[in-house]
Amino acid sequence: MKTITIRVDSSTLDNPDSDIRYHLPDLLAQRSGGVISDDGYDYVGDKPFLVIFVKSSSLDPKLACILDVIENVRVMGNDLR
Repeated sequence: MKTITIRVDSSTLDNPDSDIRYHLPDLLAQRSGGVISDDGYDYVGDKPFLVIFVKSSSLDPKLACILDVIENVRVMGNDLR
């Protein structure tokens, strides 16, 4: 399994609700037909940043799915671009 890390800066979000750590992986799993799955989260750095981990058996098509969600879908009222 490959792990993909998504870093979220909550200070740039319109709705900095920490529940995004659950909603984003769920949305990615749904959009990918269950091929992408949640692999946890953590807070890192001085700021700190929220880091969401998802996993998948292959990267290329799954990265396209993740980028599509980040570019085109508002998650909990947030533009993740």
